[in-house]
Parts: sequence; structure tokens; C-alpha cells
Amino acid sequence: MVLYKKALKSYINNFGEKHPYTADMYETFGDYYLGQKKNEEALKYYQKSLISNSGDFNSSNIYKNPGLEHILSELNLLRSLKKKSETLLVMSTAKTKDKEKNLKLSIESLELALELINNVRQGYVSLESKLYITENEKEFYISAIENALQLFELTADKTYVEKAYKFAQRCKAAVLLSEIKQNEAFVNVISDSLKEHKTTLLQNIAAFKKLIFDENKKRGANQEKISHWQSELFKMNKKHEILLENIKENYPAYSKLLAKTKLIDLAKIKEELSVDETLIEYSYLTNKQSGQLYAFVINKNGLRYKRIKIDSTFERNIELFRKKINQVEETNYTLQEYNNYNQTLYSLYNVLLKPLKLENKKIVVVPDEKIAYLSFDALISEYKQEAFINYAGLPYLIFDYRFSYAYSSSLLFSYQKENRYMNYVYAFAPNYRTKNQVESPYLFSELKRAKEEIKSIIEYFNGTTYIGDSATKSKFKSIISKKGIFHLALHANSEKDNPDYSFLAFSPNINSNESNLMYNYEIHRAQINASMVVLSACNTGDGRVYSGEGVMSLSRGFTLAGALSVVHTLWRISDESSAVIMHDFYKYLSAGKSKSEALQLAKINYIENSSPELVNPKYWSGFVLLGDYSPLHRSHNQLSYLLIGLLLIVAIFFLFFVKRNKQKVK
Repeated sequence: MVLYKKALKSYINNFGEKHPYTADMYETFGDYYLGQKKNEEALKYYQKSLISNSGDFNSSNIYKNPGLEHILSELNLLRSLKKKSETLLVMSTAKTKDKEKNLKLSIESLELALELINNVRQGYVSLESKLYITENEKEFYISAIENALQLFELTADKTYVEKAYKFAQRCKAAVLLSEIKQNEAFVNVISDSLKEHKTTLLQNIAAFKKLIFDENKKRGANQEKISHWQSELFKMNKKHEILLENIKENYPAYSKLLAKTKLIDLAKIKEELSVDETLIEYSYLTNKQSGQLYAFVINKNGLRYKRIKIDSTFERNIELFRKKINQVEETNYTLQEYNNYNQTLYSLYNVLLKPLKLENKKIVVVPDEKIAYLSFDALISEYKQEAFINYAGLPYLIFDYRFSYAYSSSLLFSYQKENRYMNYVYAFAPNYRTKNQVESPYLFSELKRAKEEIKSIIEYFNGTTYIGDSATKSKFKSIISKKGIFHLALHANSEKDNPDYSFLAFSPNINSNESNLMYNYEIHRAQINASMVVLSACNTGDGRVYSGEGVMSLSRGFTLAGALSVVHTLWRISDESSAVIMHDFYKYLSAGKSKSEALQLAKINYIENSSPELVNPKYWSGFVLLGDYSPLHRSHNQLSYLLIGLLLIVAIFFLFFVKRNKQKVK
């Protein structure tokens, strides 16, 4: 402590009372006293740190916080506010006096920190920077959720449960929502010349990133080339930053549109849900030895929550699920391993759903962290040691519940769905066996059932099929902005470390040297007006999980580009089972079933009509629905054409009978 005091005196003499270094030193004092369990003393020094880090804040009253206008160091302020909040939370549990007051101040401190985080994120241009700060803000949100719930339990004021849920909403897909809003603002506000300039800059940035990415994958990568490209990339990024700053200055309407990114309120969610539907939103901190999983449950009757204790076993079970489901071969799989795996499926159900005591069977899941890797369909509601391996005999949740998924409730219910529906299908099934293959490090096997799969779709919907050599990337890009349904039965690749370079593989173009690979960065810059995109390919919903943002997958690219809903896969899928499930999926869609019900029924049909060894969940549960789950409505134009057609038929019959009657009279 003597050394601490000397260091503090030196900092004040050299830098002054108002300086980040001095604020750092006061924070160190606070940490020391907190470690000694002298909470009031710790709080006093955290307050001194806030004072030192603000040019115009001088209150030693712990129930006051600085504004954000004259902050000297944003990072220091975030740390001090977090520690102040944590100390107040400890104090509120340690004694009853001032408990409510301390909890309220703790929340106020966290809300100020979250406002600062949002301001910092909005100032960043690159996606990587935004994702970095989003990953590092999660602890603030979880602390705020716990504070709000403790206030409810202390006061019985239900507004605190709603406040807790707002925190859970705010830590879901904030960057994705911001990007979507930014895309909308560009389309609606910015001049065509600036749009073109921005597009060119982003293409150049992507090109240099791709060159660096490809070169780094080579043995003996050319560092001189990489250094040159990195220098050019830096210049391009700088130009992009300057362009965005100029747009904000010269187009006030653009900034106003960005500011309108609001969370959907609870009343709107309840209004959107039907009487037999429930939305579950999860929140938790990943990679913790122990902690709480927060589940918020919303239906027409209101909002409730459940704290569920979890430890490292929870995420370990998710990893075991993924490991087993991704096994290509099952030869020599023992009965013990089979029973262990079933126990894993039940354990996950026991944490995620059983404690919630759900009455409704139609469930919308807003997952968090690694929960996004799960298909809830495959979990089982009962467990017992089996005497022999029989996947067909397990009580899978798909028989009891109808699941769909969303990045966030705000994203799910905020889309403008009008004029987005058209039941015309654009279906692609590429050919990979061609002599005109563009030079590529990837070799793709032929998908034997893909052509059959897309032909079966046309039995139920009008559409255009692109089979074999016609299923090219250039053709897809030329129609990508059309309304309707896009069905892609092809190969895909997920790059977890570099999600921008995950890709879909189309047929090589025999008339061009253009790559047949469509990368994720190309997808999310497109303007997609589809009511549904079906990615019938391996791992299209897989990727790296970014805390608070979800899985950075190909599916996310289509969501960002504007698709209302995406059917994607969580792992490698079988060509044979895909064809069967997709045929029945479109059959039920054509009968007016919702997307979620159509997928559920298609999977149940597959289970009931397959041999027991092929009922392993890896064959059927990998397809999941993300986003809008309503039926595929007919567009107004289609209804008009149908009505006109019916009227013409009636008119023809009427004229026929009139003419025949006249002939009889004659």
C-alpha cells in the first residue's frame, strides 16, 4: 500500500488529477480494497477513478456518475463503471440496508457503460472492430440482467423483468441489425454515384483481403506480396472511413435512419405471437466453470423468466453433441457409446427446456452462444439405458414441438413483409464433372440426388430449374434480387476463422474464367428480396460463434442481404436424406402449412419411413429454419391472375351454354 501511495502521488505530480494514468491508479486502489472485502472503501476509489477520467465531473457522491461528453479514456471509464457496478451488487447481497438503492445505482452504472460501448461501436467502420467490442461487452449485459431480476425479486415490480429482458435483447445481433439498417439507409437515401463509389471501394477491399487470405494458405507464402497488399488494404480502408464520414455530414437523413435501429417492445412481440406460440430467448456467459443460464419465455399471456444453474458440463455436452453428429462413419459404435450419447441429448433437454414447463408446442428459439449449434429437434425428453442400438425408438422432441430459430426477436418481427411473397422457385443443382473446371484448390463430388431434389420441387411450385452447366454463379447473381424462393442444392464450405471466405460452389462457367465459388462477402453485399432461401448444402449454418452476434455463417450472409427466412444446415448432410426431406417440405408448403410446420412434418415423414439406422439425428435434424416461419402466401399479383383465370373460365362456360341453348331453340 505504501508503494501504491507513492505511485499515486507521482502520477498526480507528473500528469495532474485529471488524467487516465491517475484514474488507473485510483482503480488499482479500489481493486485492493475490494480484495480485502472493504467494499465502501473500494467504491470510494472507483468514484475517484471516474472523477479523474472526466474533464467536468467532480462529485464524490457514489450515487452520481459522469456524463459521456468529456471522457479522457473510454476504456478506463468502462472498467471503472463495471467495477463500481460489481461492488454495488456485492454490497446489495451482503446487507439489507440500501439494497434497492445500490441495485438501482448498479444498473445505472451498467447502462452508462453500455451506452458508451454502443457509441464506440458506431464509431467503428470495419466489421472486425465491431465484433471485437461486441464480444467484450457481454459481461456488462449479463450483470445488468442479474441486477434487474434481483430488483424484481426485491420489489415485485414487473417492470424490472421487462428491463432484464431488454438487456437480453440488446446483447443479441446488435452488429447484424446495425448492418441491415445501414444497407437500408444506403438504398433509400444515398445518391447513385456515391453508392457506386462505395461498392467499388468494398470490392477492392474484399479483393485485397482475398489475395492476402489465399497467399497465407500457401506453403512458403510470399511475405513481400502480403506486405504490399496490406499496405493497399490500409489505404482502401482509410478511403472507406472518409467516405462514410462525408456521407454522415452531407446526408442527415442517413444518420437519422441509422439512429432508428430500435428494439421491438414486449407488447409488439405478444401481438405477433399466436395463442399457441412461445418465444424463448436465452442469455449466458460462455466458457465459465459455473454460472446462470437466463431463459426468458414470452407468449400471449406475458413474460416470465427462469434462472438455470449451469457449469462447464453444459458446453461440454454441446461439444459432444456436435462431435457425434459430425461423425461420418458409425462402424464399431458400441452400445455404451450409444447410451452415453442419448444421455447427452437428454441432459441438454433437461437444462434448456424441461425447467421451463412449456404449454405451447410451437416454439421460436433465440439462442445464445453455443446453443446456436444445436438442433432442438434431436434432443430427447426421456432417457433410459437401452439393451440395443435403435435410433428409431427414441422420444425426439420433434414429435412434441415445432421449432424455428431467430438471431433476435427484433430482427424476426421487424421485417417489412408486404410485397415480399411470390411462390416462384429458382432452383439450382450444379454439375461438378466438367472439363472446363476453373483452376481451384477444391474438388467436389457429384451430388447424385440434387437434380432429382429440385425437379421434385417443381411438382408443387412454378419455377425455373438451373441444372448442370446452367447452374452458374453468374446466373445466380443475375437473378438474386428477384422476389420468390431460392433453392440451392450444391456444395458449400464453411471457413470458421475467416467467415467472409465461406462459399457456395456453382457449376464452372464454360464461357468464362470467372470462379464458380460465391463467397460470403459477395452474398451479404447483394440485395435479396426472397421470402425464403433454402441452402440444401453442408454446413451452411455452421461457423464461428461470436459472443452476442451468433454464428458467422453463410446463412447469416443471406439474412444480412435481406432474405426473410433461411433454411440452413448445421452440419454435413446426406444427399439421399436431403432429397427426401426437401420433397416433403415443399409438398407441405404447397398445402398451405407454415414453413416451420412443413419442415417438422417432412422430418417426421422421413423418420417414420426410414430404416432404424438411418433415423440417426444426423441424417434428418440438421435442417433448421431461421427467421420468418409463416406460410408462403400468394402474392397479390398471383391472386389477381388466379381470379382473372377463374372469371375467364366462368365466362367461357357461360357463353358455351348460351350458344347451346340458342341452338336448341332453333
